Amino acid sequence: MPAAESGVRAAYQLLEGHIYDVMGIYTDLVMAELKPPNSWIGKKLSDLNVPSKYGVLVVGVKSSEDFILGNRDYVVKDSDILLITGKTQDVYNFLRQQR
Repeated sequence: MPAAESGVRAAYQLLEGHIYDVMGIYTDLVMAELKPPNSWIGKKLSDLNVPSKYGVLVVGVKSSEDFILGNRDYVVKDSDILLITGKTQDVYNFLRQQR
């Protein structure tokens, strides 16, 4: 299974320029690092309704200044890197939608 996961990770990194990494955490739970979708720039995380729309959670944001954890009032910037988590299929569906 780890080899298959590594292959999926490598494929996403090669094909999707906005994805930095995808890592398995548990049997059906993954985390992904990615650039924010253009439609999210300038909006608060709380206004995006990510869990209800996509079934994933934004657990953190790596900004140029700091790592922001759990701040729903954070306004997304183009230079940010988002850390999302969720069930494997939900995360991969979200990543495919962000092409």
